[in-house]
Parts: sequence; C-alpha cells; structure tokens
Amino acid sequence: MQTIPFLAQYSIRSKQAYIFRTNRLAEIIGGSELIADAFKLLFDCAEELNLKLPRATGQEFIREEILAQFEAGSLDLVELFRGGGNDTILFRDQSVFARLNRAYTLRLLRECPGMIPLCVGTALEECRDYDADYKRLMQAADREKNRMLTGGIPVSQPFAMMDRTTFQPLSKIWAQNGKEYRRSDEAYAKLNAGWQSHKTDLSNAMLDGLVTEKDEESLLAIVHADGNNMGVKIQNMLDGHSDYDYCVKAMREFTEEISKVFSVSGKKAVDECAKAAEQAQLFGLKQKNSYKVRWVVCDGDDATFICNARLAKLLAEEYLKAVDQYRRENKAERYSSCAGICIFHSHYPVDRAYALAEQACDSAKDPIHAAAIRAKQKKQPVPEEGWLDFHYIRGGMGDNLDEIRDRHGVSAILARPWKVCGGADDHPKNVKKLDALAETLLKAKFNRSNLKAFGAAYEEDQSLGELEWERATRMLEKDKLNKINAVFSDKAARFRALYDLSEVYDLWYRPHSAAQTDEEG
Repeated sequence: MQTIPFLAQYSIRSKQAYIFRTNRLAEIIGGSELIADAFKLLFDCAEELNLKLPRATGQEFIREEILAQFEAGSLDLVELFRGGGNDTILFRDQSVFARLNRAYTLRLLRECPGMIPLCVGTALEECRDYDADYKRLMQAADREKNRMLTGGIPVSQPFAMMDRTTFQPLSKIWAQNGKEYRRSDEAYAKLNAGWQSHKTDLSNAMLDGLVTEKDEESLLAIVHADGNNMGVKIQNMLDGHSDYDYCVKAMREFTEEISKVFSVSGKKAVDECAKAAEQAQLFGLKQKNSYKVRWVVCDGDDATFICNARLAKLLAEEYLKAVDQYRRENKAERYSSCAGICIFHSHYPVDRAYALAEQACDSAKDPIHAAAIRAKQKKQPVPEEGWLDFHYIRGGMGDNLDEIRDRHGVSAILARPWKVCGGADDHPKNVKKLDALAETLLKAKFNRSNLKAFGAAYEEDQSLGELEWERATRMLEKDKLNKINAVFSDKAARFRALYDLSEVYDLWYRPHSAAQTDEEG
C-alpha cells in the first residue's frame, strides 16, 4: 500500500493573550518561555514515542530521498521549517500525525494549562507542488481558526476561590517566607517557568523593580516591534518556484536569517544600549533594576520588551537601527522593522498596555504600507525604513488606539509616527528633527510648564494652541525663538512636533534632576 505523506502546521493561538493575562512579571516571562518551548515539547513527545526522525538536525531536504524513507518506514516525520510562530512538518502518513498529536496535547494540558494549540494538516496525494500544498494547508488553518474557541472561558464553580483575571480556580496553594500564595494551574505553570528563566524570587520579578524611584515615578513602557511586509517578502523570495526542494531550502534560509537580523542583532543592540545607559547613569535612575530590560517575546521578526519609560525611545531606536545596520552591512535588502511604545503606570494592566503598543506599531507601519503601494504602481523597490509611534496612557480603559485619539480629538494634530532609520536623512518626519527641536528648547531654557500648557491648549483647539504658544514665547529672546522656528520651517509641522514633545519632553529629553514629571491621572 502506497504511503500518503501528510503536511501539517503547528502554532499557538492567542499567544499575547496567554502571556499577558497577569500583571506579575515572573508569570509574563514564564508564559513567554512556555510558548517558546512549545515546539521543543512537540519533538520531545516524538522521541518518547520512538518516532523516527532525521539523523542530522537541519540536514538538506531532498524530496525524493524523504519520500523513499517514508515508503521504507525508516523515517516518520521531518521538520520543513520553523518561524513566524509556526512549525511546519511533513509526516509519513496521517496515522503518525494523529499518534504524535495525542501525546503532544496531553503534555500541553499537563504542563502548559491555558495554552491553546492549533494543529492542522492535509494529505498529499503527490507531494510535488509545494505552493499548491501550502495553500491548502493555510485554508485548513483558516477554517480551524474560525471553528476554535478563543479560550478564557470561566471554569471555576461559584463556591470556589478564583483568579479574578482568568476566572480559573486557585488550585495551587503554597507558603513562602511565612506568607501564603494561591495561584491557578495556568498561573503556577507560568510562575515556575519564570523563576527558572531568570533565577530570582517573586518580589524581584515585579514590574515595580523597573521604575525610576519607588513611590515617586512609577512609569514603565512596553515596546513592540515587528518586521515590515514579511508575508509579501516570503512570496517574492520563492520567486514563482513550487518544487519542494527549492521552497523548503529557501524557507529554511529565510527563517534562519530572520533570526539573525531581528532576534540576535536587534536584541543584542537593546541589551548593550541598556548596559551603556546604566554605566552612564542616564536620567539618574535610582532603583537597582531601573536599567534592566525585561524581554517578553523575541522570536523571528517579533520583539516585545518592558523597560523604564525614560529608556523606551532610546532602546526602541537602537533595535530599529540594528535591523537597518544588518540590512546594509549584509546586503539583506528585504529587512526592516517598525515599533510602537506604550507608556503606562506599573500597576496598569499590562495586557492592555501591550495591545496599545501593538496598535502603535501598526500605526508606525502606515507610511511603509503607503510607500509599498506607490512603489508597486511605479514598479520600484519598496523602501526599507524603520518608523516609531508612541502612546502615553493617562487613565481610563477601553477603546483601541485610533478610537482613543479620535475621542480626544488629537488624530489630526499628531506628528507621529517618526522615521528612525532607512531612506534619506532629510525626510521631514525624521526623528532627528524632533530631537533637535527638544535640544533647542532645552538650550533656550524654555519653561516646561509652558510647553505643557501649549499641548493642553492645542489639544482643545489648534487656534487656542497657537495663541498659547505666542503667549509663552513673547518674552523669549528673538534669536532663541528663531532657532526654535528654524528646526521646522513649516508652521503646521512645527506645532504638531511641539504637541508630540509636550507629552514626552520630561521623560525622554530633560535630565531627571530638572524634570518635575507629571503622574498620570
């Protein structure tokens, strides 16, 4: 009987929701670690079942040899490639696929409660046309996603103590340092993984450890970065090929290079920048861990980390510049990234702050998407640029980023997003111009309260803002005012940039000793 290969793809659904269902950093880190190890667990299960795997990890994929080994029974499965949060595997037949899934899902239920795996597959009668087979696999994935429950259903009985965030029963109880702790199965699994990740106790893993000064300034930032137009770049990379040998090799090389560009170069740049900031005592942060970077996700072209709010812009820019530098030095012309920053209080729900950082990242990509459309129309290469957007949470819950900006009437007066790297330096929205404006205000000793007053007035009405600016600069020396105006020759662009500065001037540009940072309402 002829063996019919089975193409399958594994992924974890609602990853960010799973990671951020808590405000405890140890659990956030632990949730990220569990997801990062999810596919390793899959192959651990395969070894426990004595399934036959390739003798050498990452050996070259040759379709005819793989199919011959399947037919002979000397091979049960081979990983085609792993990346973008998915693992694509070719099985000898559907029975092997089903056998591994039973073991894998049971392990996930026991060791990673609350995680939602997705696995789909399709039988390959011929296993010749990679493009057609992969499209069928993606169609199966879309159908399954529409059928699946999203998770988070309350499972606790009304008489049981429950987690107020996930509504899961508090089933794990233990004592530590004379204090009793209660966690759900999901939270306990994340907590254990978090402890193992950075070898620290629960108190040191709280978000409060990253703030500037305890009980004085509790502002943190979550930074989310994502690669630009990666799906389109995959299609371009395959260049119309549909044979398995070419496509699998190309995808493996692509995912490996993505890891080098984003997960290695980008992460290294952020960590080194944070260490340099600590050595220089930048902003004069006083807490022991204020300069630490808590990585949440660093997988493929996706990166998320939490840091002190004062360091957020500096670190986000370093990440984007590292990706751009790799692109230029290695002639890897298809890589760039954009980032979004959300500034929040350490006790604000982290999942909500992450959602706004992700939406700010989407906003930062708008210029890239517009440029891609123009380039396609003109049959020109798409520019690879890194853009940055940010949002400062001042209170309240609900709404997405666009709705918040519309509700406050600021959508039309924001200069954001700003271009950090790539393309020409003389771009009118180059972030260096924003930096130059802030530096000019500092040298002119412009009163910070006047900048705040301008921001509040400009948000209420643009004409009021212009009047407030005229009042604030009336006593300023003419040469200083001329230098301020010269940074942005266009009046409307200057006021939008000033409004952006009014939100983050104290945090990102003024020395800590000179700033009297406003707390959120």
